[in-house]
Amino acid sequence: MKKIAFLLLLLPNILFAQDLYSKFAQLKSELFYMDSLNLKVKTISIAPSGDWVMLYEDFGYTYSAINSSATNYLTKLNSEKTIIKDYDFISDTSWICISKNNAYAFKYIQQSLATKVKELNQNKDIIYQIAADDNKWAIIYNRGKIAYNNLPKSAIDTINNLQSQNRLIRYISFFGNDGWIMLYGKNDFSHNNIPYNLVNELNALKQKGVLINFVTFFNQAWIIVYDENDFICNF
Repeated sequence: MKKIAFLLLLLPNILFAQDLYSKFAQLKSELFYMDSLNLKVKTISIAPSGDWVMLYEDFGYTYSAINSSATNYLTKLNSEKTIIKDYDFISDTSWICISKNNAYAFKYIQQSLATKVKELNQNKDIIYQIAADDNKWAIIYNRGKIAYNNLPKSAIDTINNLQSQNRLIRYISFFGNDGWIMLYGKNDFSHNNIPYNLVNELNALKQKGVLINFVTFFNQAWIIVYDENDFICNF
């Protein structure tokens, strides 16, 4: 009886792992498909459940599974041929999307993030990228400007240091509670508390002189997209 009870306790984890494997296999397949069609991938966002959204070209998108509010909004932008600039999961049910001319839509996000996005929109600032999770966020806007809330001190110190050197940060991604990576220049990067094997791959790409487009995390899983839809991942 104890063995049966133990297996029942493990079953949800086993089913989640199988579902996750299926979603990540689909994500890799979609990346290969985009490459075969010479469609430029712009960004990938992965929710805590493992569901994902991939943006490509100006207004293209594909996904594994997302809630109806996000689906309806992305479908509307696509049908209107409106440029979709960024899409980010905050949790499984919360998300934010930025499109042409700083138009935005979101659901269940932090009040501080919503307020800042509205302010940038009203000021006609140009939003390039948003990184966010349950308790922190960063927005890259205009030419190298960054707004943020509740970032680890190591990230804030790095932002200040890079800006003092006139280095323009072009991409930020969070890893866990205090891990992060910032991309600047063609393939320069700064980081804190991210997987060691990821750092090795990034250094190898830097030595090759390729363009590192973005890095996306999910728990201990990660994916690097570089050059024209080439990618490296650990799943």
